[in-house]
This record gives sequence, structure tokens and C-alpha cells, in this order.
Amino acid sequence: MAYPIPKLSDADVPNTVVNRNKNFQFNTIVTTSLKELSANPCGQATIKVGHGEGVVEIYDGSQLGQNHLALDSSRAFSLSSGESFTFHGLTNSNQLTAKATIGTGDLFVRTEFYSGTVQF
Repeated sequence: MAYPIPKLSDADVPNTVVNRNKNFQFNTIVTTSLKELSANPCGQATIKVGHGEGVVEIYDGSQLGQNHLALDSSRAFSLSSGESFTFHGLTNSNQLTAKATIGTGDLFVRTEFYSGTVQF
């Protein structure tokens, strides 16, 4: 007995399952001025700092509308060259802003909706 070959095109199956866990990678250079990260819908963002002269400070929430001089460094998450961290509970990567303490810093960012690893 031969089994029929399923047809999986959008025309044949109107309610196809969509993988919402698309991930995006981008890199950006930050200076001593605050920079909002690129806008990608996501549930989490992993940020790794590449080569840089100093520490990169990452702030939760968009800080661009705030008085930049009044930003408190104690509210920032500080990453040195080669360090990485995953920020959870996001709806968009532009909820994070970053700046270098001195000079410039390279940021490598990977966004995704959820992680396949267990978080503790």
C-alpha cells in the first residue's frame, strides 16, 4: 500500500506552522554616547563585547529620551572585552541601550524568542 505524499505549500495548507524562534545577529560599534540597539522582535538578546578600550555599559529600557548626563553607572550592566551576557524578558532588542566608558567598543548581538537551554 502506498501512502500519499503530503503537500506542504502555503496553497495546500492554509494554516502552516510558523517557527517564531527566528534569530538575528548583528554587530555594532558603540562610543561614549548612548546608542539604542537595532530593533528586532525577540524574547532575549545575547551580547558579547569584542575588542574595545574600556568597559561597555548596557542599560535596560530605552534611555535615549533621558538626560544622558544623569545616567547612573550603578544601573548599568558592565561588560569588558570578551565577556558576554544574555538578557531575558525582552519584547524587542531596542529595549537595551549601550555606551562605552572610554573610546569605542564592538558589540555582537544575537536575538531570539526563546532559548533551548535550561536557565537557572
